[in-house]
Amino acid sequence: MHYVPPSQRLFQSRHRVSRKDLKDCDLVLDVDVDARLYGVPLVGPHAMNFSGSESEASSIFSEISSDSAMDICSRMQSNLSVECVIQDNKKRISQEEQTLRLLTQDGGGRSQAKHELQRLKDENRCLLRRRDLLERRWCQVRNSSALLIESRRNGLYWFGLPADLRVSIYQCCLTQVPKYENDRLFEVLCKCLDDNCLAQQMFCNLRHRQSLSSHIAIVTAKLHSHYPGLLFHLQTILQLDVLHDFVQPLLYHSICNALEQHAADGIALELLDILVVSMPFHELDTVLLDDLLIAVLAQTHYKFFSDKIDEFKRQLKNVRFELVTALESMRQRKIGALSDGKLTST
Repeated sequence: MHYVPPSQRLFQSRHRVSRKDLKDCDLVLDVDVDARLYGVPLVGPHAMNFSGSESEASSIFSEISSDSAMDICSRMQSNLSVECVIQDNKKRISQEEQTLRLLTQDGGGRSQAKHELQRLKDENRCLLRRRDLLERRWCQVRNSSALLIESRRNGLYWFGLPADLRVSIYQCCLTQVPKYENDRLFEVLCKCLDDNCLAQQMFCNLRHRQSLSSHIAIVTAKLHSHYPGLLFHLQTILQLDVLHDFVQPLLYHSICNALEQHAADGIALELLDILVVSMPFHELDTVLLDDLLIAVLAQTHYKFFSDKIDEFKRQLKNVRFELVTALESMRQRKIGALSDGKLTST
């Protein structure tokens, strides 16, 4: 009898697809995601360039052509944050199904577990449909002579640029601006882009094009609307300038920390997509204040109620938030426009 190691038996039991599972449309819809993501080493921008020999040498690509390998790699890298949410939901679906099996009797606990299970399945179904919609849209516009305009149509760029088009679109957005002294943001951009010249140009453009100081009234109004307690604490208890002492350093450290945390897995590039493509049309300040600031505060606002100014500054500098969650939060208002965009049959 052939010996099967315990670790392999455990792996097979966790990844077995039963006949019952095959009847579930959710599993059928996204079965290709597992096959494409499983076991594929993907490390940020370093994985963008594949040579024919590299794709042939990789066992995962041994049965497909190099063009197909490139297509799969491009698809994986253009929607990494979405794939993360899908995979996380699938794990939670499995946990909820296990909970249902344990709760054999009807009651409040079983009803709640059924509701959560259905919610997760519905969310995954929407994400899968959105992913397919984005693929069709990019297939239609990738050969356009006005790629920047097409990427902005219906907010398409908010959902991640394809890896093979990203640099070309970036170059359409970045212009020659005065140079600024390099700081931590420049160092983090170098890690994300693996191209110091592009990182330098992007850093100078980001520094040059943001002018938050002209929006103090908007900042105060937004904080008063969403977080009045925090605004009172900043102005009355700590007696700080809300814009210069809080909002600007919060956005700066949030962006730096998020980019640094996700430089290796490539999700940081999806945040850069939004920031860079918003610059040519003078929308960077709007993105920072209307979208990113609110998304960051939704996860971190409770951290800034210290009465000690040193502790307050330490929290600002070390602020951490879930970038994937923030990206999805910012995209919620853009989904309607994306869905309303006209698609021709392919």
